[in-house]
Amino acid sequence: MCNKTTSLKNIPVTLWVYNTKVQTKALVNLETTTNFINRVVIENNNLAIHKLANLYCVINTDGTPNKAGQITEYIQAYVEIGSYKTTQYLFVTNLGNKEIMIGYLYLYKHNPNINW
Repeated sequence: MCNKTTSLKNIPVTLWVYNTKVQTKALVNLETTTNFINRVVIENNNLAIHKLANLYCVINTDGTPNKAGQITEYIQAYVEIGSYKTTQYLFVTNLGNKEIMIGYLYLYKHNPNINW
């Protein structure tokens, strides 16, 4: 188990969703499995969303159900972290004051250089 002081890190991220470029911060969270984006970021930048075929149930890292309920939408974005670029799916939900959350599976697969 990672301790909380080393499992969380805010990093700059650039997203491209079709022709819209969004520069923001992402919380790298080793306790999260997948990638999420806050609905506020979607709305503020008029990003194109897609409906999920099946609902996605989310449990927060503290073990509680996400207040926004089940996830029904996602975005497909070209994600740039440092010099590493890849296409990713980000599930749309309520992240409170966080804009994006990058999870363990992304880190494991792509291993971007992050100065912890």
